[in-house]
Formats: sequence, structure tokens, C-alpha cells
Amino acid sequence: MLLASDPGGQWSDKDPVKGIISSSLIMLLPLALIWFAESMGSARGRIGHWEVDADSPGWFVAGFGWLVLVASFVYLGCRLLTR
Repeated sequence: MLLASDPGGQWSDKDPVKGIISSSLIMLLPLALIWFAESMGSARGRIGHWEVDADSPGWFVAGFGWLVLVASFVYLGCRLLTR
């Protein structure tokens, strides 16, 4: 499953190690949102042109992480089925 998350599909066939590394990096953000939801939700500061001055609930951050993780696996499953 990790090899299937290669976004362009260019590394999976040629070099499995690069495919695993790229897949791990893709899954890093949703897993970080799930595992560190409270600390990421309490982050404040400047993001682009917006000032973040209030905490986000931890359950909301974790829920978004789960949404991204499940959506990526659904996308990957569809890609595997259409190969």
C-alpha cells in the first residue's frame, strides 16, 4: 500500500526504496495531525497573511487528520483498482 501512494507513479516501478520514502513522507502530515492534535491545535502565530490568535480544538485537528488519511487511502485504493 505504501508503494501505491507514490503521487506520480514514477518511483514505484523503478526503485521501491524511493517509493517507500515518498509514501512515508506523504503520510507524515495526517499522522502528525492525529498524534499531536492538542499541541498543533494550540499553535499560534502568523500563517501566510493570516494571524492565528485562537486555539483550535484537539478533536477538530485530529478529525481533519483522520479525514485526510482515510481520503488518501480511498484515493490509493481507486488507483490500484484502475491499474
